Amino acid sequence: MNFQSLKQQYYQIPALARKFFIRAAIVFVVWKLLYIYILYPAGIPNHFLTDATAWGTAKLVTLTTDKPAFPYYAKNSAYVYNVDRKAFLIGNSCNALEVFVLYIGFVLCLPGYRAKRVIKYILAGIAAIYVLNILRCWGLFLLLMHESSLFGFAHKYIFKFILYALVFFMWWRYTRVKPQLNEAS
Repeated sequence: MNFQSLKQQYYQIPALARKFFIRAAIVFVVWKLLYIYILYPAGIPNHFLTDATAWGTAKLVTLTTDKPAFPYYAKNSAYVYNVDRKAFLIGNSCNALEVFVLYIGFVLCLPGYRAKRVIKYILAGIAAIYVLNILRCWGLFLLLMHESSLFGFAHKYIFKFILYALVFFMWWRYTRVKPQLNEAS
């Protein structure tokens, strides 16, 4: 295969798809470089998101059970524990950062949508993912409190499926409006 053949194949891909994949590649590279070399070493936003998830989970556990729960913040994780000393670890990998990035990246990469719609869906998506992640951690804490054999399965499969189903639903809602097809997008 020569360069001319590759170029012809490239131009056979619809223009909007080409724009999407170019934007996706740029967003991916920029995010990874920014995260690996600047954000991760500084603990940003992992520290904030993990602590906020622990705080929200502790508040929800306190509101819905007869035993108050408290967050405990560590360097690369946080815990939620109650008066019975049942503790639930929330690591940086549980703070939904990757889900936020995936959701926002997709919204930013789709060409042709008005800035107001992009901002509205990004903000709504961040709020929805945060709340659902709190509910996920709350459910896992309750399973842990009751020493349920479902904890491992729920943590690995059920709650992740629900979280990603929300993301796909929000993407579907976002794309229900046809993009404004012009050169400015």
